[in-house]
Amino acid sequence: MQNLYSYLIIFLGVKSVLILVFGFIIYREHSRIKKNLKTPAPKSTIGEEFYLVKSSLKRVNDGFLVGQILFCNRKGLIQPASKETPRQSSDAQS
Repeated sequence: MQNLYSYLIIFLGVKSVLILVFGFIIYREHSRIKKNLKTPAPKSTIGEEFYLVKSSLKRVNDGFLVGQILFCNRKGLIQPASKETPRQSSDAQS
């Protein structure tokens, strides 16, 4: 009977040491993961302002409409009067 108590005390001692070691390992990994997950800085809400330059709606046939909205980030931009595409007109100005 004396032998049984000594084995039981040794078993409980080893078990408690293993629980402490595994608890420390889990705590360390948890804190390392938490440290690596940095919250990103909040994005600024100030954005670029855009102004409406031109809007048009054309009826192609009874069931089909084509619309166009053109925005620009400069206030007071005047569209060229020519029927060129905007890319061709900007190339000509350069």
